[in-house]
Amino acid sequence: MPLDVLLIQTPNVKGTFFNLPGKEIPLSLCYLASFLKTRGLTARLLDLDWHGRISPMLEKTLAETKPELIGISAYTPNVALAADIAARAKRLAPSTPVVLGGFHASALPERTLREFAAFDYLAIGEGEVTLAELVEARRDGRALGEVRGLAYRDGETVRLNAPRPLLDDLDTLPFPDRRLIPYRRYVPDPGNYYRLPSSGILYSRGCPYRCAYCSKSVFQQRLRYRRIEPFLAEVRHCRDELGIRDFRLEDEAPTTNLARINELCAALLAQDLKITWLCYSRVDRIDEATLRLMQRAGCHHVTYGIESGVPETLARINKPLDLERAAAIVRLTRRIGLECKVNFIIGFPWETVADMKRTITYAKRISPDLVTFNLFKPLPGSTLYTELDAAGRLRHTRWEDYFVTSEPLLFAAPYTEAEARQVLRDAVFSFYFRGGYIAQRLRRLLRRPRHEAGIAWRGFRVLLREWWAGRGREKTVP
Repeated sequence: MPLDVLLIQTPNVKGTFFNLPGKEIPLSLCYLASFLKTRGLTARLLDLDWHGRISPMLEKTLAETKPELIGISAYTPNVALAADIAARAKRLAPSTPVVLGGFHASALPERTLREFAAFDYLAIGEGEVTLAELVEARRDGRALGEVRGLAYRDGETVRLNAPRPLLDDLDTLPFPDRRLIPYRRYVPDPGNYYRLPSSGILYSRGCPYRCAYCSKSVFQQRLRYRRIEPFLAEVRHCRDELGIRDFRLEDEAPTTNLARINELCAALLAQDLKITWLCYSRVDRIDEATLRLMQRAGCHHVTYGIESGVPETLARINKPLDLERAAAIVRLTRRIGLECKVNFIIGFPWETVADMKRTITYAKRISPDLVTFNLFKPLPGSTLYTELDAAGRLRHTRWEDYFVTSEPLLFAAPYTEAEARQVLRDAVFSFYFRGGYIAQRLRRLLRRPRHEAGIAWRGFRVLLREWWAGRGREKTVP
């Protein structure tokens, strides 16, 4: 029987250096598939990240399913690969239209349709209702202009329909159907899970902040929470029917409302679900009481986005954090017994090599359990992308170069490409190979040997590959 919608996850692209090996369940596509089923539509999910050779798997799946429509998910670094997959699909099934969803399509809809002929439609913003209405409109012969949140071609003209309102009640969405993919095979990056199988889960959608480097504002910023009982029902479903007891809250800002996260923790404790979980947080939206409650409720890890150790940079990216308070929160998180990871970005358009090194020095001083250093990339949809594009400072060659560990993309930056590459490399090696850090990890290894050994081994392999690949590159930047 022909399929209504084939949903395709585009493979991740790799950066120039420090590529982590993890794979995470494509939760957004699992949500789409489940929602389509509530509208009486059939859906199947093909995660091409699992297949080294794309064409044979695509050909086999299209021959088996004969879908009425193909939906592809992509973000900026892999949008060109998504377009290539769409073009291959059209050669195999010329009459089957392709719709693209994700941050890139939402940030640059007109440019995307003009640049990539293989995409027939774009779903802008939250895609569940838009995709279902697109299938229904095509089937019923209704005008495409009635489908809110849709972009499409009308001859040589690109039509952008009225925006799709955000879903007010997240509990109207069914649970994401994780059975559509081999969910037990997914192993996230080191530090992003406690035990396997592990899955993402959503307690909220939206982020009220306006960080200048972030593209998430294209999905609008209103924060909406699920009710406690439906969330716990999904946890029980995953635990009892799928054997999943480890979760990653994929919320963009779960601790913005401390009362909400405290309510969730209290419910987890009351029901004694015996799960483990991790989440993200801002350092200025957390306190000791909440961290201790989270730890008692099964949380084992918190990731903070501090981004920079330079106050001037924090002000310019609209994230004016108190760096001393941030350091105290990192120390507190570790003292409570939670694993702590901090994300940093170096190489903002105004930063010098000295500024980048200030961030690295700060990272060593606060010494979280894990750290990521990313090169600044002006992501479409962000304030900085708009400003740099208007100023003619984007050295755009390929969308793949927007991966956070690829080459710099700026004209007239205060640093050279070679300097940026080497500072990033030095940052990672100088952080992880400090004597104090090694002692810190050994202490954790004694407390949680099985978990820590797995993180250490997978992380060491990444560092070893980069060390081997980087032999003969530039010397340390003075």
